Amino acid sequence: MNQTTIAISELLLSNHKSKNNIVSIILEYAILKQKLDVVNNQSWYFKNGIESNKKKLKSLETSYINFQNYYNSHTQDDLILIRSKKKEIKDHWEQNPELNMIARIYLNSVIRNINKLNDLILIKKRIPQLYSLNEHMQNTAQLELLMNM
Repeated sequence: MNQTTIAISELLLSNHKSKNNIVSIILEYAILKQKLDVVNNQSWYFKNGIESNKKKLKSLETSYINFQNYYNSHTQDDLILIRSKKKEIKDHWEQNPELNMIARIYLNSVIRNINKLNDLILIKKRIPQLYSLNEHMQNTAQLELLMNM
């Protein structure tokens, strides 16, 4: 086991449940990458699904990069402004007590976006820029910070 493997394992063993989706993506990526790096030590079932696992790894990487690009391209003030616009939309729709089903679905979507923006603003206060996935694998300090939010 190398130092990165040990550090990631310790983070997983901390049994910390994160509400933060990005942490889940990073940890799932790290675990799958470790397994693919030592494929000979994996189960027969894992070996037979190697192509599927490689696609999953690529999908996780793409999801992370998209999130990282969004996060790193917005300042905390940008996120606060976006949140306030979403709150205006929410307030407008909540004023109508007779919303149809589609409008209620839309309103719930706006509320979820506001909650996600609240989380991003909280993270942005402590972490101005996110590392790349490889940097997370080499230095788990930022990942630990993310997990404790």
